[in-house]
Amino acid sequence: MRNSVKWFVLGILFTIILGTTVMANQTRSIEVNFGGIRIMVNNQLFIPQDAEGNIIEPFIWNGVTYLPVRAVSEALGVDVRWSNNTVYIGCSQASPQTSTHV
Repeated sequence: MRNSVKWFVLGILFTIILGTTVMANQTRSIEVNFGGIRIMVNNQLFIPQDAEGNIIEPFIWNGVTYLPVRAVSEALGVDVRWSNNTVYIGCSQASPQTSTHV
């Protein structure tokens, strides 16, 4: 009897841990189109890069073209900041002490 209670409790704990892990790691895969999208800024080809200089290729998903907001904003000479899950482009809503670059 004692062994069955122990295994029952262990089973419940395992289920809770497994369920929590699965819920915490939910991801979604999407298929995107990297169709050689070019970005022109003031009639010049702009190749977006991250902070380390790696090229960031724009893509199309579900009929929407996605561009790297930081790279494009900086190419246009516009300040961009990230604060509280909000991207601020060309505005001073995010204070410099609490924001980081996107």
